[in-house]
Amino acid sequence: MTKINNFFSNTLIGKIISWFLALFFPLYLIIVAEFTNSLRNEYFQQYINNKALLILFLYVFLALIIFSFAILVKRFWVSALIFGSIIMICVYVNVIKYSITSYPFFPWDILLMTNLGQITGFVSDKLEITPKMLIGAIAFIVYIVLLAFINLKISLKKVNFVPFCAVVLLAGIFFTSSSIKDNFLPKLGLSDEMLKYQDHNYFRRNGFLGSFLQNCCNMKLDKSNQYNSSINELYDKYKITDEKLNEINNINYKPNIICIMSEAFCDLRDIDGLEFSEDIYKLYDEMAQNSIHGNLSVPVNGGGTSRSEFQFLSGISLDISFDGALPYQQFIKKDVPTLATYMKALNYHTVAIHPYMKKFYQREKVYPMLGFNDFISIEDIETRTDFVKKDEFVTDDYLTNLIIEKIEESEQNNVPLFLYAITMQNHYPYHGNKFVSFSNSVNTLNQLNETATNSMNSYASGVKESIIALKRLYDYINNSDRPTILVFFGDHLPLVDDASKYFSEFKLSDENAKVYNDYFQTSYFIYTNDKNKRVIKNNTTHVSMLGCDIIDLASFPQVHIFEYLDDLRKNSEFKFINSNLALDKDGEYIFPKEDNEWITNHKIISYNLVRENLFINNFELLNKK
Repeated sequence: MTKINNFFSNTLIGKIISWFLALFFPLYLIIVAEFTNSLRNEYFQQYINNKALLILFLYVFLALIIFSFAILVKRFWVSALIFGSIIMICVYVNVIKYSITSYPFFPWDILLMTNLGQITGFVSDKLEITPKMLIGAIAFIVYIVLLAFINLKISLKKVNFVPFCAVVLLAGIFFTSSSIKDNFLPKLGLSDEMLKYQDHNYFRRNGFLGSFLQNCCNMKLDKSNQYNSSINELYDKYKITDEKLNEINNINYKPNIICIMSEAFCDLRDIDGLEFSEDIYKLYDEMAQNSIHGNLSVPVNGGGTSRSEFQFLSGISLDISFDGALPYQQFIKKDVPTLATYMKALNYHTVAIHPYMKKFYQREKVYPMLGFNDFISIEDIETRTDFVKKDEFVTDDYLTNLIIEKIEESEQNNVPLFLYAITMQNHYPYHGNKFVSFSNSVNTLNQLNETATNSMNSYASGVKESIIALKRLYDYINNSDRPTILVFFGDHLPLVDDASKYFSEFKLSDENAKVYNDYFQTSYFIYTNDKNKRVIKNNTTHVSMLGCDIIDLASFPQVHIFEYLDDLRKNSEFKFINSNLALDKDGEYIFPKEDNEWITNHKIISYNLVRENLFINNFELLNKK
């Protein structure tokens, strides 16, 4: 062993071999990572053949980091092990996440590490090691063992930390430079289309490392180029004036407002050819037909509930500037005006209920900044004497009991109630024995494999019971003398195991806006028991626009971003705009131009609300009234 070590450290040939293995390692790591990540061998071959410039850049980038850190720790194999392991772990996470959700692993997903236990709990039975993951792990370990065996030492006599710090600084400049993002990355084939369309083909063409790198360069919320020249004009147009403040001060009509975001609720009848043993939407149709109702566009599919939630509560669509943002983890660091904030200023008692852990998506920290007085979570529910856990998650029927209880408490205190509840009953996973408190009585009539059949039957049965629970709340509200607005909507489509072919209409496409929207479409209705205020219409809209209808039904003045959204739907060529998608007045889904004035103004107002204080300081007028 000593002779071999001496050969690599003291002979010319040995040193050449050692340095070759070290210099080759970053390229080897790229090859192993992309092979492990590739869905098909032909995709990997196409990547190797067509992305030479990108691979060269990634090689230089990784080599600088690994060698500069090796100077710091004085052992190349230690640096290779640390940074190689980080990359391989990210690759494995990407493979697993993509196999379950059809979404890649984004840099900002790291912010969900505090919720890792809860997230893996949802998918624990779906965590599988693929043959490529096993081959990649073996290939990586073998090379690290070889590097450890030759034990190449890289050191400088003085200030060993300087090279590494210099590289880290350069990397920081690289990831935050707009010039790099706009001018350099496109030359490597990394264009903004990935961020706009979440295009799966884009990730296949550019590989995991290139795609991940591009997203690292797009993690900050950028100002619009027109921000400084337009913000004051927009503020003057949509600020709360003395006249509007006087109108708000004279509000006497204050209905209860009950909002329910139903986990994974959608209309399965929109999927051609999918049939069930019974009509599970009969009661839903009876409720919806007396309300504002229709299809609802949302920013996510299969998961990412907090994005739909934030857009509903605030009207702010960060996806227009930052597609795929995790608003609570990334951007909500101070008070942001929402529907709850507005109602709180009108002396409503504002309550949020989510029968899951308080720390999930950092809701316990964020909800007070969004205007909620109280937050009831699973930790609170489990202390109640009337709660007995039978099912995987709290049922919608039990959640209905909590909502009615809060309504009655507000009546006793003679205070109007704004309540926002998120359901958990129909959260993924869906399996045959998911529900104990009610039978899985709904069955698909289609020929599916056993896994898909169990999953689809379970989901459909859960939806049926959700509608029954909703009908009980609906009837309760109708029997109440208190004017009440009931809002119900789904946050995203479900993840149904092995049933993707029945969601064939819901495929991403950067060419057909209608097909793209189908991938992000649920259902909603907004109902009031006040017959003098009731509006009945079928209206396709976006989750961020629901607040406008709620404010209208309550006969309150529109304020700030809700006034802007109301202006957009009444006076622009669009019914809604979100991210890269819009619905025009003719009912056609389109991909609008980025320089469209309404998109630009939306970015400017959203940025000010999240990052600056012009509108927020103005909103304080309501609290001081």
